[in-house]
Amino acid sequence: MPPDARRRLQAVSRQIFRVWALPAVLFAVVIFAERNPAVPRTPAIAPSDPEVAPDHAVLHVTEFVDFECPACRYSARELDRFMTRHPGVVDLRCVILMSSCRHDVGRVPAQDVCLAARVGAVMQNRHLFWPYYKAVMLSDRVVDETLVWETVGRLVGKDQVAAVRTELDQPAANAVLQGNIDFAAGKKIDQTPSWIINDRLEVGAKTESSW
Repeated sequence: MPPDARRRLQAVSRQIFRVWALPAVLFAVVIFAERNPAVPRTPAIAPSDPEVAPDHAVLHVTEFVDFECPACRYSARELDRFMTRHPGVVDLRCVILMSSCRHDVGRVPAQDVCLAARVGAVMQNRHLFWPYYKAVMLSDRVVDETLVWETVGRLVGKDQVAAVRTELDQPAANAVLQGNIDFAAGKKIDQTPSWIINDRLEVGAKTESSW
């Protein structure tokens, strides 16, 4: 091949490489991510949403609750009865809101307001959200400081209660709460309890029979 033709061919080859190499690499990365379970995925749920997810759920439910909301607690007990009688039917996820102080994340001392929700955020970071949720939300007792700290003591041990107290005002707990507030705002949810049930929004208390 003549030198001029070879140079032209090399120039064209380099141009084709520049145009197609990056898309090809990106395509390979996407295929690898889809097929390799070791590659972490971005969750399609609330940014700080704990979950109880059966394998073959019929109802995919995200509940938006305030621990100090009587209707939320009533609805939680009713839903728990339904789930107990119909195991595996509900994929339940929870978003903690603080309707009484939603603008105070990171500014009001954690010990003074919305204690149950703030402790819930800490328990979520400690991977103990659902035991905490059930102990508080399903209890017939008033949600107060005594119930909250008794529950924490049972879950983490009395020697760890002081550590939990120090975590209430730390960025990790505030991030959970702020993430939930932002997620709810994005769904235009400003009341508790609210529900997203199979992508349909419902607002208000629900009975066992309504499920």
